[in-house]
Amino acid sequence: MRWAVWRSFCSNGFRLEAYGVRLLGTSLETIRQAEDRGAFKALMTAIGEPVLPSTTVTDVDEALKAAAAIGYPVIVRPAYTLGGSGGGHAETPELPLVLGSEWLALVQVLPFMLLGLAFGKLGVAERPAAHRALLNRGLRWALVVWLPLFALLLWRRLGVSAVGPTDEDWALVLLTGWAMSFVYGLVFFRWVPPALPAWTAPIVAVGRMAFTNYILQTVLAVGLMRLFRLYGATTLAEELLAAGAIYGVNVAVSRFWLRRYRFGPLEWLWRMGTYGRWISLRR
Repeated sequence: MRWAVWRSFCSNGFRLEAYGVRLLGTSLETIRQAEDRGAFKALMTAIGEPVLPSTTVTDVDEALKAAAAIGYPVIVRPAYTLGGSGGGHAETPELPLVLGSEWLALVQVLPFMLLGLAFGKLGVAERPAAHRALLNRGLRWALVVWLPLFALLLWRRLGVSAVGPTDEDWALVLLTGWAMSFVYGLVFFRWVPPALPAWTAPIVAVGRMAFTNYILQTVLAVGLMRLFRLYGATTLAEELLAAGAIYGVNVAVSRFWLRRYRFGPLEWLWRMGTYGRWISLRR
């Protein structure tokens, strides 16, 4: 940060060195030469010292292409040795995309929460038969949006189009997932029977602890990915099996817990915070 501010001052005509101001005890020109990675690489090559393959990039797409050419794992350095962000290492092309789009989690969660609130206010979950026209109309629109996105996703990912994991691919995956969520949610509400059969009891238990289970499955999934370095190293089939296993853990934990307690642990804390009073947890 100090280097960036000082360089900005100097580049705009404020020659601080004229007033005896120095950064890290040296001059601007000395630091500029030290920061020139190309010059450093050329110097090492000239004196016969081995250097690792490297390049300079300006955006994520360039970084992914360069990493694919160099080979994983790669070390990512800031633009300037004395400052900057983006440092770290990546073992697969998925990791920088995942880390670079974590802010999307908030963007995609909030609309779904608001839609769920609207469905609850309308009483769709309690009386789906009374809202059949709304569900049919919503399902038609969801299919109109989802089917083209899904077809495009298959086309790009099955190799018909020779593209890599670009920002466009990542956006397509997210949009397709959102649209598909609407499809299977509306399908469920459209054809849900008036009385749920007995075999749905485990699913009901998971739903009653939705908040707790969301956090639990996030911890399990992220923990396994980081512990065993699985980002980008698994197939869709393996991920499907892992998702099934994690959901099985959710079912087992939910049924065990709700036999003894009235609410899930996080649901209990949320309820007490909402009502501002102590609520008994045990049955």
